[in-house]
Amino acid sequence: MKTPTTKISFESNGLKFTNITVSANRNTGEPSYRTMRGVGQVIKQFMKNRFPGVPYQLSTKSYSMGDSVTVYINPFKVDEATVDRISNTLQAQFEYGRFNSMDDIYEYKNDNSFIKDPKSGIEFSTKYLHVQRSPKFDTPEYYAYEAQKAATENEILA
Repeated sequence: MKTPTTKISFESNGLKFTNITVSANRNTGEPSYRTMRGVGQVIKQFMKNRFPGVPYQLSTKSYSMGDSVTVYINPFKVDEATVDRISNTLQAQFEYGRFNSMDDIYEYKNDNSFIKDPKSGIEFSTKYLHVQRSPKFDTPEYYAYEAQKAATENEILA
C-alpha cells in the first residue's frame, strides 16, 4: 500500500521553502516524516537561493540503512572554488554525520543547523551528500561535457 504524502511550506534558517513533499499520517493526514523527494526539493530551493545561476543536476537514493543525495556540477561551467564552496555548504547543512572508517562506524553530528520545519519538527537531512564534478551520467549535459573534455585533452596533446 502506498504511503500517503502531503505538501508543506515553512521557513528555516532565514529561508522560505514551499511545496515540500513529506509523508503524511494515514489517519490524520498530518505531516509525519521526510521523504527523499522532499529532501531533494529543499536542496533545490536552497541552491536556487544560496547559489543562484549555478547549473546543477540532483539525484536522491533511499536504501536499507540509509539514503544519499548527489549533486552534479559541470566543472567547465563552474570554477573549482565555487564547487568546493557548494560542497562544503551542502554537507554542513544537510549531511547528518560522517562515516568513520577507522572504527567502522557512522558518527552523527551534534548539530542543530539542519533545515527543519518548526511546526512539524521534520528535519530535511541525508546520511550521505556527494557533490560530483561532472554532469549526471547518460544526460545530454554529460555527453556534451565528455565531448568538451576530449576536445580539451586533444588540444593539450597537439
